[in-house]
Amino acid sequence: MSNKQYNIHQSPLYKLNSKSKLSSILHIDNLANLLRDGHYNRFEMNGRQIESPCKELKRVHKRVLKLLSRINTPDYLISGKKGLSYVDNAKVHTRRCNLVKMDIKKFYPSSKKEYVFRLFHYKFRMAEDVAWILTELLTCDGHIPTGSPVSQILAFMIFADTFEEINNLAITHGCCFTLYVDDITISSTGNIPRKLIYAIRNELKKVNLNLSGKKTRFYSLNKTKCVTGCVITPDGELRIPNKLHQKIHEKSTMLNKEGLSPHDHQVLFGLLNAAQQIQKSTFPSLYREAKRNFKISVAQ
Repeated sequence: MSNKQYNIHQSPLYKLNSKSKLSSILHIDNLANLLRDGHYNRFEMNGRQIESPCKELKRVHKRVLKLLSRINTPDYLISGKKGLSYVDNAKVHTRRCNLVKMDIKKFYPSSKKEYVFRLFHYKFRMAEDVAWILTELLTCDGHIPTGSPVSQILAFMIFADTFEEINNLAITHGCCFTLYVDDITISSTGNIPRKLIYAIRNELKKVNLNLSGKKTRFYSLNKTKCVTGCVITPDGELRIPNKLHQKIHEKSTMLNKEGLSPHDHQVLFGLLNAAQQIQKSTFPSLYREAKRNFKISVAQ
């Protein structure tokens, strides 16, 4: 099958009415075994509960991700698209503008099992039993798992109608809207009315989603802004955030004083790679050295 994009009705998952066909599409030999409990590793990372599918189930999740990723999605969705990153999300908002950024609270835990079923049964028009089986395969503890490769695109599709309404609200008020996973960004060369933010909050509440009050930020025209890990200057230039600068400085200082372990070489290269995506010309000599060391560390 080619990697071209297509509409939902062209997806192999559309109007699926046979369990054997589902098994074939997902390359599953033993469907009953995967439907049993015990296929998730649960652990905490940075204060967040992570549910990560085990090896065999993860292969199924990756297969579903591949199929769902081929379905056309709107331009305002930046995350999960080949060739696009968090930097591209920030670039959309680099013109001199007012900006509001919001964060959907507990996005994946709020993406309930019944919503997944409705997506497959009503939008994909699957047979009820097939929709339930696929739902069981892709959910954990009654919601989308926080550590699955398919969760990002699946969460968007569940709430696609809500995000479409938010986009329409933004356009009506002369604003630009982008979505990056659970980060909502609204910008405008004019004022961003408070009633738009209230309307967005109300649309989310209709589907039991809430904004994180602590992470809602308003930026005026002449203020430096931070959008999905990128700093935007008042002149619309992208800059590396101070936190990333600091991490690079710490690792490079360690490199000069005592050297780095193979793992730390890989960490430093990752940090510099992130910096290069935002500002291409930054740390050129250090980046070249880190790239050489990274190749050596990987080969060891």
